[in-house]
Amino acid sequence: MRHVLKTVIILFIMCYSIQYALAEKIFDIAHINEQGQDMIIIPLNNEFGYKSSSEQKKIAESFQYCASSAGLRGIVVIVWDSKAFYKSLNPQQKFPFISFKNVPFGNYFNFLGPTPWHPFLESIGMGGVMLNLNKRLTCQ
Repeated sequence: MRHVLKTVIILFIMCYSIQYALAEKIFDIAHINEQGQDMIIIPLNNEFGYKSSSEQKKIAESFQYCASSAGLRGIVVIVWDSKAFYKSLNPQQKFPFISFKNVPFGNYFNFLGPTPWHPFLESIGMGGVMLNLNKRLTCQ
């Protein structure tokens, strides 16, 4: 009887894990056109800043695939707000696609996107991104 109960519990956990892995995730995004450039700006929490650059790149590629599959035109830019991440950086590290901008309220606005877009992204800050959220992106 104990073996049957253990098996049932293990099967339940496995099914729940698979269901969770296949669950859809919904993200509020800012889909904007700035100076002829279609941008898909996706705000994430500060945990994104702690991922390795290769993990960040994979996540950005996943979002790009998801956005394209949803019929959205443009390039994905991931933004996050994290003073803690900025303080944790090794000054010797180089992050060519990440920019750090000190914005009001003492927070740091970080983003991963094309270098030519950095001035625009710095000008709007996280507040501007949040004010421009206009769509929802559903990814699996």
